[in-house]
Amino acid sequence: MKRVLLVCTGNTCRSPMAAALLKAAAPGAEVRSAGLTARDGEPVSPEAVKALRGRGLDLAGHRSTALRANMVEWADLILTMTRAHREALLRRYPQAEGKVAQLLAFPRWGTGDCPEDLDVDDPIGGSQSRYDRCAEELERAVSTLLEVR
Repeated sequence: MKRVLLVCTGNTCRSPMAAALLKAAAPGAEVRSAGLTARDGEPVSPEAVKALRGRGLDLAGHRSTALRANMVEWADLILTMTRAHREALLRRYPQAEGKVAQLLAFPRWGTGDCPEDLDVDDPIGGSQSRYDRCAEELERAVSTLLEVR
C-alpha cells in the first residue's frame, strides 16, 4: 500500500479524518483525501478537528479538495466512505475499476460479499459525540486495513 486516496462527499470530515489516521498509523504510505462534490478550500468541520485532537492528531489546517482525474490515476488504492461514493466514483472514472473499495468493506474486497450497511456514517451537522463515534469507527477501519494489507 503505497498511495492511498480516501474519498467522501465534501472532504470536510470523514475522508480527512480517515487520511490523518492512516498517515499516523502507516507513515510510509502516501495518503490523500478528496470529495466527490467538494469545493476546493473549505475548512474541515470543527467537530472533526476536536475528534482527532483527542487522538493526538491535528486536522485544523486541512482544506477540502475536489476529486480529480489525476488523483484517481495517482492512487494505488481508493477507499470510499460509502457504497454510493464507490458507485459514483466508478461512473465518473470507470478506469478506476479494480482499485476502488469501500473502507469498511475492504477486508471483503473481491469476494462479492459486501453488505450495504458497511457505510461510514456521515456526522456532518451532528453532535460532537457523533463525530467522536465516526472517528472511532475510522480508527478501527484503519487498523483492520493495515492488518489485511
